[in-house]
Amino acid sequence: MELLDLYNEKGDRLGRTAWRSDWRKRDGEYVKVVHVFLMNPEGRILIQQRAFTKQTWPGMWSILGGFVASREEPAQAVIRETAEEYGIDISDCPRRMVGRIVHRLRGAIMEYWMVLSDTPIKAVVCQPEEVACAAYVTSEALLALYASPDRWEPGEGRYRDLVLELIARIPQIFADFSGENSAAGRQL
Repeated sequence: MELLDLYNEKGDRLGRTAWRSDWRKRDGEYVKVVHVFLMNPEGRILIQQRAFTKQTWPGMWSILGGFVASREEPAQAVIRETAEEYGIDISDCPRRMVGRIVHRLRGAIMEYWMVLSDTPIKAVVCQPEEVACAAYVTSEALLALYASPDRWEPGEGRYRDLVLELIARIPQIFADFSGENSAAGRQL
């Protein structure tokens, strides 16, 4: 079971925790969730098909994501979740937060991270309880999938619109981020 820190809407810790299985949204309390756009040197994004045994949205496509555990920073959660779900160590890979959405209906602060990695698809080892399979796709294909409610895990209302806007900006974010890392001498 995961122990989660509780936050205010600004993202400050409240000094309280809750077990993930027991947590229910309350006014003024939020949990943090990270979502990861893991991108290869060609600018393709690694997506996953959720395991068919999952309680929520079985068999639907999504990007990697997970809760930020108690006493953990979001950047650490990105590394942990990627290792757990894909068997990939990204601790030395360039990464940064590229978007943040406060989802008031779910009581979650969603942080979106970009990670640059040259991990080939054959090196991805999916955790079978979480992920049925994974694939690299273009941002255009990701937009098309996200717009298919019968194939992509659902989002609602303004949250869905904000995620669509973020996905549409991925090519520019990737170009800026990969350019910064090339200038810094990092190889992808």
